[in-house]
Amino acid sequence: MLIQIFSIQVQTSLQERTTILGKFNKVRRLVGVVITEIIEKIAIKEGVEKEKLMTLSLIAYLNEKKKKYMEERLEILKRHNVKSAKELEEKIRRGEVNEHPAWEDLITLENLEELINEISDDIRNLQKAL
Repeated sequence: MLIQIFSIQVQTSLQERTTILGKFNKVRRLVGVVITEIIEKIAIKEGVEKEKLMTLSLIAYLNEKKKKYMEERLEILKRHNVKSAKELEEKIRRGEVNEHPAWEDLITLENLEELINEISDDIRNLQKAL
């Protein structure tokens, strides 16, 4: 009897999940259609091809993201009164700053610089595609 109840609950649960997933996919398709229509409307209004508008939008998005990373990078550099990750590393090795949190800041700084470079490359490649 207990196994039967458990089996019914599992089946119901699977059916509910399938139903929910189906509804989610339907909503996702509808949202995609609405977004596509909005992009097409804006492209016509602005007199720009849809693909060009999407590329320009992506470039603007990436520039905004790059700006935030650059601000975070500058904040870390100012905190340690340095101009580069290399200079911060030298200060840590000479004992001019406390190792903690300077090492963590150095790792963050290096990661930010890598992200900034990657985004810059992506922006350049997108601009070439225009």
